[in-house]
Amino acid sequence: MEDLRKEGFTIERTHEFSSEVAEGNIISQSIEPGAEVKPSETTLSFLVSDGNESYTMRDLSGYTRKSVEDYAGQYGLSLTVTEAYSDTVAAGLVVSQSLAGGTAFVSGDALSVVISIGPEEPQVVSFSRTITIPYLAAAVSEPASESSNSQGNENADSSSSNEPNHIVIYMQDEDHVISDVFREFDISADEVVTLNFRILEGSSASYRIERDGEVISEASELTQ
Repeated sequence: MEDLRKEGFTIERTHEFSSEVAEGNIISQSIEPGAEVKPSETTLSFLVSDGNESYTMRDLSGYTRKSVEDYAGQYGLSLTVTEAYSDTVAAGLVVSQSLAGGTAFVSGDALSVVISIGPEEPQVVSFSRTITIPYLAAAVSEPASESSNSQGNENADSSSSNEPNHIVIYMQDEDHVISDVFREFDISADEVVTLNFRILEGSSASYRIERDGEVISEASELTQ
């Protein structure tokens, strides 16, 4: 432009940001190239690029996906959004951003944002325990024999009966509560039962087995 001044032109220069024209280059001029003018009587106006305008990144904490998209569109950012579980950030809000708040950026820069989908649901774990329930024959008293009576023995003979045992099972897991009867039945011999549990990952199960009203087996804090 100094050469133009030496030729007698009056030079006026203004500036504006441009994402298309490099900083320091001319965006436009007031007189088209090739026009015939008298330098001493002519004022040339140039619009000069200051390059991309620089902005300061906001802290996007608390922004929704829609708010982030609007912000990126306003400043010409190339936006990538992913989702992740978070125990601390509510679902639908920003967990993290690749350009930290306070960072300078220009239009066209890349911005990656992670949006919370809330806490991860615990997985359901299934497992089983196999337990043998022993049968207990009840003792019964029989009348003393004649020979015993003749000897003055008044004690009755004892033996066992085949009366069934009544079994009640209680379970605690994701589908059952220990205060409710899970299963009840009678046995006349040892019985093998398999208890199938479903629990949330990180929790535990328990069971209790009663025979004729007496607890014969129980366990708590069961895990896979």
